[in-house]
Amino acid sequence: MATYVNDLRLKEIGTGESSGTWGTETNTNLELIGEALGFGTEAITTNADTHTTTVADGSTDPGRAMYLKYTGTLDSACTITIAPNTISRMHFIENATSGSQNIIISQGSGANVTIPAGDVKAVYLDGAGSGAAVTDAFASLNVVDLKVEDDLTVTDDLIVNGDIDLEGSIDVNGTANLDVVDIDGAVDMASTLAVGGATTVTQSSAATAATFKVSDNSAQVANVVVSNDADTGLNLGVFGSSAGTAGMISASDAFITTSTTELNVGVNNSSGVLKFGVGNGSGTASERLRIHSNGSIGVNQSSPSSTYVLDVGGSVRSTGNSPSFNLREDDSSSQHWQLGSYSGVYALRNVTAGTFPFQVNTTGIGFNTAASKSLHILSADPVIRLEDSSPSAYAEIDGAGGDLIISCDAGDNDANSVIKFKVDNSEKAVLDSSGQLGLGETAPDVRLHVNSGTENIVSKFESSDTEARVQFKDSTGTTFIACRNDIRFGNDTSTERMRVNVNGHVLIGTTTNQGVGGISFQKASTGVNIQQNMDGTSGGAELYVFRRNSTQIGSINQSSTNAVTYNTSSDARLKDVTGSSRGLDVINNLNPVAYNWKSDNHADEGLIAQEVEELVPNAVSQDEDGYYSMDYSKLVTHLVKGMQEQQEQIESLKSEILSLKEK
Repeated sequence: MATYVNDLRLKEIGTGESSGTWGTETNTNLELIGEALGFGTEAITTNADTHTTTVADGSTDPGRAMYLKYTGTLDSACTITIAPNTISRMHFIENATSGSQNIIISQGSGANVTIPAGDVKAVYLDGAGSGAAVTDAFASLNVVDLKVEDDLTVTDDLIVNGDIDLEGSIDVNGTANLDVVDIDGAVDMASTLAVGGATTVTQSSAATAATFKVSDNSAQVANVVVSNDADTGLNLGVFGSSAGTAGMISASDAFITTSTTELNVGVNNSSGVLKFGVGNGSGTASERLRIHSNGSIGVNQSSPSSTYVLDVGGSVRSTGNSPSFNLREDDSSSQHWQLGSYSGVYALRNVTAGTFPFQVNTTGIGFNTAASKSLHILSADPVIRLEDSSPSAYAEIDGAGGDLIISCDAGDNDANSVIKFKVDNSEKAVLDSSGQLGLGETAPDVRLHVNSGTENIVSKFESSDTEARVQFKDSTGTTFIACRNDIRFGNDTSTERMRVNVNGHVLIGTTTNQGVGGISFQKASTGVNIQQNMDGTSGGAELYVFRRNSTQIGSINQSSTNAVTYNTSSDARLKDVTGSSRGLDVINNLNPVAYNWKSDNHADEGLIAQEVEELVPNAVSQDEDGYYSMDYSKLVTHLVKGMQEQQEQIESLKSEILSLKEK
């Protein structure tokens, strides 16, 4: 018997088979071998999350090609399973899909390989069955010489154990950390050069100082000049388009200039900062003060916020005659605001008006009133707002009009806003930005999400009508969903589509058992039976229709008032006839037996599926538990053919008998 168990799914002809067609089948196998060494393209259904490439048995298929290109448009990553999972072979796979999404190559429950959009990877399938894995064949590629004629992109570490010989330029857009640099010419940098060891710069002429050139401005004389003069010592100069005076440092982004009356230090770049540091006695300096390009000053704060003119990373103390800070609007002598202690109360005082808009004492905080409560706000529209300005986010309690309003906004945060309720520092309830409420659940995924944990929780919805009541209980309760009468389901308030009645029957499209025009799942003494009731008085009505990919492949029809027909696809337009069916050579080899079923010792007669599989494989199938089943209707063709062969024998014998009689 022919099989297709090889890695290319070629037809392996059984001994004594394919008489008269052996050459055709062999040529087909040779063509499929050539296909396996070639190129194939397969399209993925638009926006599919999963796709299966099943290499066809004994017929052309793009999935057989060594180089396999996937096309189509995706809006999310798509997992592609290559089947059968017993194929063990090598593939070059190209992700040519649109939408900038990954494809994930899988074969079984083992490892898989992800291929980004526009990339090609070499993978091999181990064909280990349900646990089959896909491996990146070039995950660790060892070559002697590697020549790249265009761009080389390295997305992880690059480790070079030998020398790097550059015929052209090296462009470093980030930081280059080098232990030792020996430079025989100019250094042209687009970013930062960090040197951890010695740096040697050699000039061809002894008459010029050593020069470092930053950027590609050819008009600059020298950006950094270091010279040793016997009279002035060591001088450092930075010049722009023409040589400046000694003691002046000037560049496109920073400058230090001096005159007889002033010292100017600045940064020209709008995104730059001016830093000041103090040494710690060990030869290094720590930053203590920064002037940011946004106009703010940071003290012990390396990232001062643009919201504040002064951003202090620590305490601020006043050591004058009064422990108060005077906040002035202008240079006038009138003190508009004063922050300090007044009669044991820390307050913000409007000096001009003599009022205290903000006070703090040992009992609480007060706004526009005395601090007699833990937090006391007196205003026409009292609001408590807790805000984080970087990124923008806030939580707010509003007491407007006598209502209590609690709100929050995550602003620029990636996470959605949530309102959390805690007891004893344990989160008990969450209300998220989608209006979903979680009770005992920190990540609700529906409008009301109740997580009972290990305890019984009953949610009860009951109307004044004693016939309408729904209860929800956890798994330890006696009931999960309960109703005093039928449980009914509908697409609106007036149209019923399905019900579970008080007797345990499930009714779809009908409201009564065996109702006309519907399907009922009815309890019986031996289990559940499915009933569909028709009111037709003649044949033709379809009771059940079987479809594959929207195409009908079979049906059960009402053939008359009292009978049904069982149909399966058999249209000539769907078939390629390859020869005549077998007859007596199958029938004569069948082994009808009498037997008892082991489960209940019930006596029966029939065939053994494993024996029939050797003769008529398409009549036998195997379930997921490994047990065999038979479709006895598949033997009808052989019975018909066997009867025809017997009739031929009968006619031949009749002819011989007649001939003998005539003699």
